[in-house]
Amino acid sequence: MTSMRIEDLQTPCLILDRVILERNLGAMRSIARRHGVVLRPHLKTAKSADVAELAIGNGPRCITVSTLAEAEYFAGRGFTDITLAAGITPQKLERAGALVAEGVSLQVITDDLDAARAIGEHAAAFHALIEVDSGEGRGGVSPTGDSLT
Repeated sequence: MTSMRIEDLQTPCLILDRVILERNLGAMRSIARRHGVVLRPHLKTAKSADVAELAIGNGPRCITVSTLAEAEYFAGRGFTDITLAAGITPQKLERAGALVAEGVSLQVITDDLDAARAIGEHAAAFHALIEVDSGEGRGGVSPTGDSLT
């Protein structure tokens, strides 16, 4: 058997310490159970169906992703309850709608009124969430502004 050197790895690649991963996942599942919520792991870093399976354990197959490509990848591997964490634009609704047509329950997020209108007018039955700025100024509508009404 030939040993592999780190320099030989094809990048990008995912390298995990499985013991630490499983310990952290167990802690997260315990916290979710204690608070009566479903764990919906964000898979933007791992991008791995194997890691997703470990993350959800025996729980519901609910996940969070950052891109439509990630949503398509995980939908193709049997994950049917997906939240797209990055705000969606009207130009991406047809592609997102194709996932809904395949039976995926897709939650989309926006902080833009035009995008919200386009989501509402689209034929696909999206679950829409409005992103609210929690004080970091990274995105979302102001919780005290008029745009929420």
